Amino acid sequence: EQGNSLGGRHQDSLPTLEGFDPVEYIPGLVKKVKSHPGITVHTGCEIEKIDGNVGGFVSNIKNPK
Repeated sequence: EQGNSLGGRHQDSLPTLEGFDPVEYIPGLVKKVKSHPGITVHTGCEIEKIDGNVGGFVSNIKNPK
């Protein structure tokens, strides 16, 4: 995540015509992502390089801080 928190632009989204409100959905999704054992969250970072293909890739990230 390039920003300092997950959720990005969806934190400012309006509800859809069907009534789905992304602002209410984001906190639960962020909690699931952060607690998932197979996911490492890096915030405030940029992707430098991606190698590989679907199902098997490596990303190099840099933290500009």
